[in-house]
Amino acid sequence: MMCPSRFLSFLLLLALPLLELKAGTYTKIAPVEKKEFFANGNVKSVTVIKISTPRNIDLFNFYKETKIIKTEFDSATGRKILHTVRVTKVGIGGRHCYEYSSKIIKYELNGDRSYFERSKCDKNYFMYKNYINGKVSFTHIEKRSRRRR
Repeated sequence: MMCPSRFLSFLLLLALPLLELKAGTYTKIAPVEKKEFFANGNVKSVTVIKISTPRNIDLFNFYKETKIIKTEFDSATGRKILHTVRVTKVGIGGRHCYEYSSKIIKYELNGDRSYFERSKCDKNYFMYKNYINGKVSFTHIEKRSRRRR
């Protein structure tokens, strides 16, 4: 008969690779936040930069993914004027495109959207919308064929 402690250690050895796979596949570096101010003391813009790399380092499949989130504000009212999100990749691994996605949203002074733009994978998919009084007035969608490896 097998000792209970040996049996538990045997089960742990079998389950160890599964625990390794279950853990996240990316290593994230702490986000960097940068704020700019107007002369009157109000916030001009807030920029947050998040960087992640694959956890398992492979020489031929290594890349760094960067996400930049920038929000600009009005000097008098303090409301959002512009919000952008851009995700890029540097390296030979991952998907073939440099810019994974980007999103731009422009706001009017009353807080309603005036313009929305989104692109994916180096603008293989591109869409923009124009707004009048917070309602969609025009939409343009453009798709290109993907590059095959």
